[in-house]
Amino acid sequence: MDANHTVFPAHFRMQDNHIQTVEEHLKGVEIKCVSYAQKLNFANTGRLLGILHDMGKYTDEFYVYFYESVSRQKAGEPKLTKTVDHGKHGAMLILERYHKGNTYEKTMAEIVAMIICYHHGGLEDFISNDLKIKLLERCNQIEEGFKEDTQYMKASERFYKRIMEPEELDKLFKNAVNEFKDYVSKYSNTNFCYNLHLLIKFLYSCLIDADRYDTYLFMQNKKEEEDLNINRLWEEFSCRLEAKENEFQNKKTNSELEQTIQLLRQDIWKQCNDFGSQPQGIYTLTVPTGGGKTLSSLRYALNHARSCKKSRILYVLPFTSIIEQNAQVVRDALLPKDYLLEHHSNVVDGEDTEKDEVEYRQLLTEQWTSPIIFTTMVQFLNTFFSKGTKNIRRMHNLTDTIIIFDEIQAIPVKCISLFNDAINFLSSVCRDTIILCSATQPGLNKVEHKMQIKEEIILDLREKFADFKRMEIIDKRYKKKMSLFELGEFVKDVKKDNQSILIILNTKEIAKAVFQEVKKNLDDTNIIFYFLNTNLCPAHRKDGIKKMKEALNNHKQVICVSTQLIEAGVDISFSCVIRHIAGLDSIAQASGRGNRNGEGEIKKTYIIELEGEELGSLKYIEIGEKAASYVLDDYRRKADKYDYNLLSPFAIQHYYMHFYRDDRIEKNMDYPVSKTTIYQMLSNPNKRNAYEKVTNQKCPLMLEFQFKQVWIEILFVIIFTLHFYSHFPCGSVD
Repeated sequence: MDANHTVFPAHFRMQDNHIQTVEEHLKGVEIKCVSYAQKLNFANTGRLLGILHDMGKYTDEFYVYFYESVSRQKAGEPKLTKTVDHGKHGAMLILERYHKGNTYEKTMAEIVAMIICYHHGGLEDFISNDLKIKLLERCNQIEEGFKEDTQYMKASERFYKRIMEPEELDKLFKNAVNEFKDYVSKYSNTNFCYNLHLLIKFLYSCLIDADRYDTYLFMQNKKEEEDLNINRLWEEFSCRLEAKENEFQNKKTNSELEQTIQLLRQDIWKQCNDFGSQPQGIYTLTVPTGGGKTLSSLRYALNHARSCKKSRILYVLPFTSIIEQNAQVVRDALLPKDYLLEHHSNVVDGEDTEKDEVEYRQLLTEQWTSPIIFTTMVQFLNTFFSKGTKNIRRMHNLTDTIIIFDEIQAIPVKCISLFNDAINFLSSVCRDTIILCSATQPGLNKVEHKMQIKEEIILDLREKFADFKRMEIIDKRYKKKMSLFELGEFVKDVKKDNQSILIILNTKEIAKAVFQEVKKNLDDTNIIFYFLNTNLCPAHRKDGIKKMKEALNNHKQVICVSTQLIEAGVDISFSCVIRHIAGLDSIAQASGRGNRNGEGEIKKTYIIELEGEELGSLKYIEIGEKAASYVLDDYRRKADKYDYNLLSPFAIQHYYMHFYRDDRIEKNMDYPVSKTTIYQMLSNPNKRNAYEKVTNQKCPLMLEFQFKQVWIEILFVIIFTLHFYSHFPCGSVD
């Protein structure tokens, strides 16, 4: 083969029989990767990754494989089952040439080699549990150097001739090392090991997205989209939101309490609006249920995006039902057209959707480049911790972003340490502004791995919660546990003074039993009964809630028995709520489904406890019940300490103090797995010492993060979230 004149191919486009050369692909990926990595001042590292990632496509082996694959494609024959490992050659060059200098040079060589070598399939462990060093094994590195590899030698020779000479590559690597030195000097005082693992993932995402996007543009025969004038868009959205706010302000009210609530919502909007000019950081937005935090947080975000030059606004919510509801609120206010993306499992393309539209939407969900995005906590956490390359691809696009976490109290306990330090990284390194929204702030700055929260946005929290009070909490459970029959009688008695009643239980089994008992006891054809639980598919749940809202708006007599799927964020209003004892956060959320807009005088939320509740493996509900009971008992003795309000910020703070102190909570925040924790595997797995002790040799690597072992232990770190939410508000959560 005449290497000087041979066209080495990277990709083939069937529709016009066109080939993209290796040179074209490497240059295209280089430009994109530089642009992405520059966000964290790693432009030279991005260039290094871009030009070396497919160096293996300069081998004779890949050349033969490529044309055989094209021939079969043209003939309509099945794809080749064999593949050619083209990812390792760039990594081999880096390790051979640079993995022998000082600490910074060796570490940078390992980072770049790992990213290049595994840019298909996902990051590997630096040192596995069985003390294998897969990176060096794959790159054929032994103590004395590299095994002779003619394919590698030809590929590197062609790379030097066609892309970059050795001296220029040396200079580029030196510049990349200097970028790493600057990063270490700037962030060494933070939780550096955990941050370093996230930096590696960030750089990995830069290469993955640059590679996939360049390939997509070639295969689709498209040009890269022009940059959006994002500041002009924020201005347009701000004007539309202001018009919507004026509409709300001029809305007529039907009661004094409703008028009070409307004025309180307007004041929350104003405080969020004024706070938008504050510098980037991590903030809490604590708003009573029904306080209008969706539009208030949007008002803050738009002002902050303009003043601090942010690229996008990302809403992260725990449940798909809330996402659809809140996304529609934002759509109605901003009329954003295609500038708002919903990324969750309930979004399904119709049968008549064009293939190009489906592929473009998939691109948007993998890149997260839309100005406004609504997604789930699962998808957000997948970005950092999920297996493979699909989810991590979007990580670099989380720079200069405003991230609004709604119902933040729903963060699973096992994920708290992982989540907190990921947020700290986004804030301190990626210049993100983080807003933690909730009526029941979980105190994430009071755990071992603290989130670096700056301050609260709302100035007068105590007054706001007192003035916003629409429901009185009545503790019925301290006298004695109720039987099903006694609960049925209690509901019958409560029904005399209430048009509608919402009853929320902790488990599907007890909810079903209560529904049957209440329906039997209240044998009244004028009452419309609803039963909601996670056995219903999302579409049926959504339809049931919609019909129930219509019945309530038409002043029908309604009784709904439900599991917790209805209590967080669902915009619905009953005249009375009955809640089985649970965590105080759940009680507050349930109470927020009562008298939501202040339709008359203050109404009641009754806390009950049933005989025979079997929580089984739902230990966090049990711990929540215990912590809430402590607060309820203390309130009965010292109500003034809680501002005579069981849902006051002090009451919630007191609740979480007891909740987090439980040994079962403290021991689970780092996500324990067999013999270790996920947090340790991604920060300090201590495998280098183990390697040297067992092999009696010096460990050849500086780094020891266990990226793949995390996936092996739990498939992906969010598996607990899926289990957790299968018992909680919405079943389908991704």
